[in-house]
Amino acid sequence: MRWVDCNDYVGPDRRRLSRLRMIERRQFDAAHEMPSLAVLLRRLLISALDVQMTGPDALPRCIARVDALANLARERAEHGAAGWLRSLSARLRTGPSRRVVGDLITRHVQSALAALN
Repeated sequence: MRWVDCNDYVGPDRRRLSRLRMIERRQFDAAHEMPSLAVLLRRLLISALDVQMTGPDALPRCIARVDALANLARERAEHGAAGWLRSLSARLRTGPSRRVVGDLITRHVQSALAALN
């Protein structure tokens, strides 16, 4: 499975493999090989800094990243990590203050990392 991690979309590559792409809108292939779930969780910690520094504009991207990681963890049968990530997503949707977001993400991601098999 290939993984896309850019400003507009985070998650598995949804394009179908095809030899003939006559009307291809994408000029840059943002998909790359899937890193481990632990690496993706550490990248989520980095995005917490983005939310703290830039404010509410970065929060929807962070929530999308958390949702994509929760779905990936569920697909890989990492139910403990998926539960922590779903809990984090629900907490982020309540609109916590910028000061609290970093600590909230850090606590949940560390718990998800500890729950990995």
